[in-house]
Amino acid sequence: LDLRAQKMRYAGSAPRVDLAWVDGLLPHVTAGVSAERAESEWGFGPLVGLSIPLFNQGQAAVARAEAAMVDAQNKHESIAVRVRTESRKLAAAVDALRQTARFQKATLIPAKEKVLLETLRQYNAMNTGPLQVIQAKREVLAAEAARVLVLRDECTRRAEVDLLVGGGLAGESMAAGIAAPSAGAVGGGGGH
Repeated sequence: LDLRAQKMRYAGSAPRVDLAWVDGLLPHVTAGVSAERAESEWGFGPLVGLSIPLFNQGQAAVARAEAAMVDAQNKHESIAVRVRTESRKLAAAVDALRQTARFQKATLIPAKEKVLLETLRQYNAMNTGPLQVIQAKREVLAAEAARVLVLRDECTRRAEVDLLVGGGLAGESMAAGIAAPSAGAVGGGGGH
């Protein structure tokens, strides 16, 4: 939306340049009424004035309109670069978070659970103590909690993508309203 609004500003500034150029070349006509007093009598009549632009052809107005048009074009290009940069950054972040979540679900958590099972077997065989079982269970829970945090971050980045697609730049609006996702958003994205 920011990009489209700036494009409209740029499109609206082009006719102003043409209008300033034409206004500088056309003569200015003034009309009115004149009154003259001769002795004790008043005389009224029409008044017509015509100024021919010999030296002042509106160069300042044309330059001002052209500067406004160039400024609008530069702002449009700046916003376009920011939108492209933000979209690439968000796409890379979402992809990296998705890959991390897949790795944690497919590899890391099952490996931690396997260690827990082996620790339980060793405990049942009376080769380890209860503290090792508790530590193995803590590591499983820590891995699952880390996955939940990654899913939360992925949901946050997806919200930023939705915001960007909806018309705003994510960095500006995220600080205003979507700082922390709700608990429902965390559970909905990862299949838990």
